[in-house]
Amino acid sequence: MEGSMKIKVLTTTLIACTLAAFATVGTVAAQTFRADESTSIPASETIDGSAYLAGSTINVSGNVNGDLYCVGQNITITGNITGDVLCAGQTVTVNGTVEGSVRLAGQTIMIGSAVGKSATLAGQTIILNQDGQIGQDATVMGQTVTLDGRVGRDVVVSSASTTINSSIGRNVSASVDTLTLASNAEVGGKIDYTSPQKLSSAEGASVAGRVTYTEMQMDTKNGPVGYNLVGAIIWSLMLLASAVMFALLFPRLLHSTTQTSVNAVPQALLAVLVGFVAGIIMPFVIVTLMVTILGVPVAIVVLLAWMLILTLSGVFAAYFTGRIIWRQQTNAVLTMLVGAFVILILLLVPIINILVGLLCLWYGTGVILTQLQKHFITPQYDTSKYTAKAKK
Repeated sequence: MEGSMKIKVLTTTLIACTLAAFATVGTVAAQTFRADESTSIPASETIDGSAYLAGSTINVSGNVNGDLYCVGQNITITGNITGDVLCAGQTVTVNGTVEGSVRLAGQTIMIGSAVGKSATLAGQTIILNQDGQIGQDATVMGQTVTLDGRVGRDVVVSSASTTINSSIGRNVSASVDTLTLASNAEVGGKIDYTSPQKLSSAEGASVAGRVTYTEMQMDTKNGPVGYNLVGAIIWSLMLLASAVMFALLFPRLLHSTTQTSVNAVPQALLAVLVGFVAGIIMPFVIVTLMVTILGVPVAIVVLLAWMLILTLSGVFAAYFTGRIIWRQQTNAVLTMLVGAFVILILLLVPIINILVGLLCLWYGTGVILTQLQKHFITPQYDTSKYTAKAKK
């Protein structure tokens, strides 16, 4: 009994510290929060502060004097953003001015406007249009990458196919299957690239610095050198076994936690948004607490709680996926098996695995934090009687 009580106290402490840290930062940073099937900031509206948006369709035509966080299916940004943009969706289109940096994840990403600072992009198809411009550095991971717009400094790219048809201020570092310099390509520095074949350079393309080619070594059995297929399969089976064990032990917890997300798409996107923002905020919270001597014990507790939530995120994401695919199934173990199997298959697909992994992480952490918040009761203190006594 005493041991059980200690476990309950420790669990409560972990949850409280995590939520308190998350809620404190959220109170300071959050300005506007919207979640619906269709979410928008109209052209006539200006938001002074950060905006957090979730929905199947997101349209930002107005101005945001702060950072923009969004998660949805189709995201279109045509307004002016003075801070950073951090968004994830199936299709993400940025045609408005961004004075800060952009960090985007999606199946298709298109940038057709000026980005003042840097860009970090992960997707299947990534296009920087002629009207698009990255002021500083561009870090890109995708299946097909096309750079028709200018990049002010360095480009780091990993893809199956990359085409450069614009001005690059400094250096290009690439790990690709094919690298093409089109006629309008102007690289102000050097090119270092790893590929199974040498780059293709059209007439008119120019490189100011040295071009260094490293041939990518291939293993005919397992693919690129360094990829251990057997290890990946063993790792996947271990994750599958852990997920099934969790479903056996806590079926009601899994079902109740994912129920709202299954019934309403906006709620699922809301969970992804919460996890997305938490993934950005929590490291800063932990580091900040570590700086002060008094905050170190709290930082350790918060770190342990956050690690536990991250560990369980894949389990909840797998169960949610299983429920979406097999809605009529009431057996938690079978539901978990279907969802985990689908996710593990997708995690073995290059490029796609990055997006799937991020979505599972964001949804899992978000739905856990959202569920915990419902059970976290803020103490209410009545100080009126003390005030009355003081007046007497």
